[in-house]
Amino acid sequence: MFVNFVVLIIAAVAIGSLKSWSTLQHIVLVTLTFILYKLIRSIYVWKKSPLNKIPGPPRDNWLIGYARQVFTKPGFKTEERWWKQAKADAIEKAKQLRDSKKEICQNDRLESEIPLIAYSTIFGTWVVIVFDVHIIKEILLDTSYSTNTPRFQKRYAALRSRLGDGVLSSEGAMWARHRRIIQPSFQTRLLERKLDTVVPAITSKLIEKWRKASHKTIDLDSHLSALTLDILGLSAFSYDFDTLSVLDEWITREEIEYENHTDFSKDEMNQLGAIDLSNSFNKAAKISMKPSLVTLLSRIFSVELPERYFSRKLRDAKKCMDSIADDMIRQAQEKSDNNHSVNSMDDGKSLLQLLLKAADASIESNSTSDGSRRNTLSPHELRTEIKTFVVAGHDTTATWCYWAMYALAIHESEQEKVYQDILEQCRSLPRDELIGLEQAERMDYFAAFLNEVLRLYPPAPFISRMTSKEEYFKGYVIPAATRVIVPVL
Repeated sequence: MFVNFVVLIIAAVAIGSLKSWSTLQHIVLVTLTFILYKLIRSIYVWKKSPLNKIPGPPRDNWLIGYARQVFTKPGFKTEERWWKQAKADAIEKAKQLRDSKKEICQNDRLESEIPLIAYSTIFGTWVVIVFDVHIIKEILLDTSYSTNTPRFQKRYAALRSRLGDGVLSSEGAMWARHRRIIQPSFQTRLLERKLDTVVPAITSKLIEKWRKASHKTIDLDSHLSALTLDILGLSAFSYDFDTLSVLDEWITREEIEYENHTDFSKDEMNQLGAIDLSNSFNKAAKISMKPSLVTLLSRIFSVELPERYFSRKLRDAKKCMDSIADDMIRQAQEKSDNNHSVNSMDDGKSLLQLLLKAADASIESNSTSDGSRRNTLSPHELRTEIKTFVVAGHDTTATWCYWAMYALAIHESEQEKVYQDILEQCRSLPRDELIGLEQAERMDYFAAFLNEVLRLYPPAPFISRMTSKEEYFKGYVIPAATRVIVPVL
């Protein structure tokens, strides 16, 4: 492929030279030639790919494939429908081949006959969805992942360009090193102690604000996102984002707007319920996570484009997140300097303070210049991990809460059962005492309800990997550089 590309460039430059073209014209010609080459090669690969042999929807559109159907439906509804149709087709085929008096195999065997499906999206980009539990184990428990050449890679280029090489987006040996350094700092029992204090206090603050605005429209997306950001900041980093304070302005603003208007459209109602999170970490994170045309082009042409040079909003969002992350590190460092004897959260330290001194015991020192053998996180790496934890942690939790409230709203019988479960465990609490972790851990039905919400509406509905070499799954050939999806549903 590289040789062919070089030949194309040489040919383009030669043709341009013969016509005495300018440098700019050469660049344009080379760029157009490269794009044309990639498109022609993409059509050829799409047509000849062994993935055409895998069950799935008809392959009749190279240009956009099934991008519209997949991206406009929630969760994995479309892919699940294709999988069920493939199973139905397999059953029908089996009926035709077997004796009509013979029983068809059981459901679990029928499901295993369709271990995966495949479909294409924009410009013939292939995606394989894996349903077989044995293949899923092989992908997720890849023993080579902690090396520099893992079989199944993340290839989260867009995420890396926005958040950096954190534990969520890094690969291989770098991921393994970060994980070894970070893991000991996550002391579950001590984090729970912090949450037991922070969650009731911050949640009651939000509820009190809702009570003051009981007749107003509430946009759960922005409100819950603000709530979980404040909880995560205080419980894990001892940092007050103070995002909920924006609700005070929201209450006043909405009252004024309601006084001046009597009729609202749906869009206007949504705007009334939302809160302005400008100049905040939350707003910057939402901007940085929004997909762009550059992201799409990067995926189509398998080229990592520096998105920040194409978007001022993205650059500003990155600066905002970096600035707040640096401020969090500075505050944590000052607290650590004031108390040298603190070695755990038991002594009042936050997760961030522990990360400042976290080290990989398997590495002796920070002796190498390239940082690949550092036994601690560099300042840049620490900033990257903070952004990763905050963005990934608070938004997924907010989404979970959002769908839980939605499920309660549409299932009144379940709402009553959850209410009775909560009430039963809180009867012994004094009237003015908030519900804590001790009571929450005894709410068996509520816990089951939340787990069911997580199953039906997972905040992250799939795990994505890219094959680094040709793989063989259940007799099917999966070429290198194929996106493989493991559904969480």
